[in-house]
Amino acid sequence: MISAAVRIHLKKRVDARIKIKRWMAAAALLSGLICGANADIRVTGLSLEKREIARDGTTGLNITLSNDASEAQTIKLGIYIWKEGNDFSPEHEINPLRQVKEVHCGAGETTALRISVYPQLLQIMWGNNRNLTAPGKYIFRVGEVARGAQSPEAVLRVKDVIGKQENAYEASYLTSNPLRDALLPVPESAIFKMEGYGVWCPSVIKVGDTWHMFCSRWKKGTHWGRSHIIRATSTSLFGPYEFREIVMDGPGFPYAWGKRGLHNPKIMKVGDKFLLHFLAMSGSRGPAKTTGFALADSITGPWEVVDHVVLPCSNAALWVHEDGRAYAVGKDNMKVGDKVIRTLKAYRADSYLGPYKEIGDGENRLPYGFEHEDPTIWWANNQYNVILTDWLGNVTGEQKSVIYFTSKNGIDYKLFSPQAVWRRSEPFPMIRQSGEVVDELLAQIERPEVVLNEKGEVIALLVGVVDRAPHGERDNYIMIRPVDAFVPDNK
Repeated sequence: MISAAVRIHLKKRVDARIKIKRWMAAAALLSGLICGANADIRVTGLSLEKREIARDGTTGLNITLSNDASEAQTIKLGIYIWKEGNDFSPEHEINPLRQVKEVHCGAGETTALRISVYPQLLQIMWGNNRNLTAPGKYIFRVGEVARGAQSPEAVLRVKDVIGKQENAYEASYLTSNPLRDALLPVPESAIFKMEGYGVWCPSVIKVGDTWHMFCSRWKKGTHWGRSHIIRATSTSLFGPYEFREIVMDGPGFPYAWGKRGLHNPKIMKVGDKFLLHFLAMSGSRGPAKTTGFALADSITGPWEVVDHVVLPCSNAALWVHEDGRAYAVGKDNMKVGDKVIRTLKAYRADSYLGPYKEIGDGENRLPYGFEHEDPTIWWANNQYNVILTDWLGNVTGEQKSVIYFTSKNGIDYKLFSPQAVWRRSEPFPMIRQSGEVVDELLAQIERPEVVLNEKGEVIALLVGVVDRAPHGERDNYIMIRPVDAFVPDNK
């Protein structure tokens, strides 16, 4: 018997497919009104030469058309492609009509043609790497443009591997990702939501027997740029968490550079002090290169804000070594020509309070010109380990998938694996309170943060997520995914 949770989950998938079909039907109706349609042309065959390929692979789509009319016709045939599991906002998604071919069909005859299928054709979102396809399931349909996509359909599976060495990025693991393999099902208690608010940017610390979560929060219907920092607590890392207090907000911030809003908080303990660092925003401006610090003797405050911007970057991630030396990475938007590139910059200081000095050559620390958002950092295996999001999908083929880099010297970074740690188009297992395990899908996964145990093992991955409710009704909330004691051992 199918449970209510599973029925809801399946309905979400069906609703997503219905939404795509309605979009294509509306486009076809409009096109039909303008161009007219040849109802005598039918799609009688559709098949793929290979039904499974690597991310850099190619195949062919074979199409058979039948003309039932008594005279020859020339039509515009559309190739429609939809990737299962994607739910991008309209301004990001590529039109499912990927290619138009002019085809001549003789009277009463059958016409066969072949369409080459390659990574550029399968691109699912603007800005993706055009040489590597995002792994997953792709559904093909064809049809006269004036009528829209028709049945039948063909299904292609793209494996999360790269077939040719020359197309692969240098990485510690090319065909696997040990951190991804260590991810465990999410308990239903490991979700933190607040009615009437969006919550985001989670960071936790254990003090005594209590876990303290610091995160950003903003009222629904307003912009996250007006967010403030809150604290919630739980007796378990995996929740449930209960709201305790507003820690800091823009209007009450003591300096002009943080009066608009405070975002992306991260909590840690350095010596006898608790350190909270955060992105500060001022005036009508959005995120700027303004990372502020605040210190307290107790996890409950009071918090004393350092009177200046400590790190000249946004989305900062900080690691303080046992000898007091500090290392940080953060996002710096650099203009290159007419484009803005979201680069990773690195900084060092003799003390966590700075002053910080940028290291390297002033360029992007990520290889191949990769762009990013939302780094988190820890030290293990004699290296800096940085998890962040793949801003344009250049690594994974899917924007904002969670990916992993390492660096032995803090300057030169290497890709851990081209396989995503976690991507939103793949279902993940959730354990209901009843004990039932169901697959869930998310529209967005961002702001990754790791939790380490006393041995330095990664035991949890925290993220900010967005559900797949209709646009305008979606929730921003926090999820904590257990990890099976991961320690990197790459060379």
